[in-house]
Amino acid sequence: MHGIDIRPIVYLRIQDQYLVSRFNQDVKALYAGTVEEYAAQAGSLDCKATILQGWSEACGQENIIVRPYEKTQFQNGTIFDDFFFSVFGQQTLPYFQIPQREENTRLSAAAIEFKRLINNLPISDRSKWSLAPTMQRYSAQTNTTSQQVFVRHSSLPTQLKKEILSTYHASNQWIASTYLNRPEGELFYEHSNIDIEDEQPYEGLTPDRIGEIAAFIASDASKIWDEIRVTIEQLGASPDSKGYRAAVKLQVVLNL
Repeated sequence: MHGIDIRPIVYLRIQDQYLVSRFNQDVKALYAGTVEEYAAQAGSLDCKATILQGWSEACGQENIIVRPYEKTQFQNGTIFDDFFFSVFGQQTLPYFQIPQREENTRLSAAAIEFKRLINNLPISDRSKWSLAPTMQRYSAQTNTTSQQVFVRHSSLPTQLKKEILSTYHASNQWIASTYLNRPEGELFYEHSNIDIEDEQPYEGLTPDRIGEIAAFIASDASKIWDEIRVTIEQLGASPDSKGYRAAVKLQVVLNL
């Protein structure tokens, strides 16, 4: 628009964590596939091609403010101060009320896998949606780090993580040098200090953990639990039915 100075602020997250975050959100809803299947369907995660190119063409490359979505790169370690500093050149104004807790907490790796299996069962979509808050409460009680926004997830297989980071390495370098004036081409600092091989891999959903989560659901959402239990029992006797494989893995709950 004529006479209006538009300066978009774009926060970019490292691609492997962005993918896992999207996967987490969709499993909270109804997605039932694996993270590998999700990655194959995700399309391009290239920040340059999918985000910055369009904004640059519309507003001019020199007007784009790029900020890496990393706590260590935020002004004062918070996205609120970072945003205000990027826009106004000052800290968060005192009359703004900053949230003291996360409004959309994620699930632990175990809770995500359990919820994904439930999404494969032919129970009502309403029950699947309604189960998400219960899984969030379970994650908060049993794995407090899963609630922290900037904790790296271990649900992505190491090889897939390497492939994703390798695919977008050159693009990330270009963004760092072009928009942030970083000759070394380092867009995400936290990742550069992490050895992928040393990350603790997710061990999978064990029978004990399945039983633990099932017991929590039974006490927190008894009606949904009853529907799940009956469905698992019925599917276990029907090898040709939809959701049979998920039901077999979850059959340990029938012993509760």
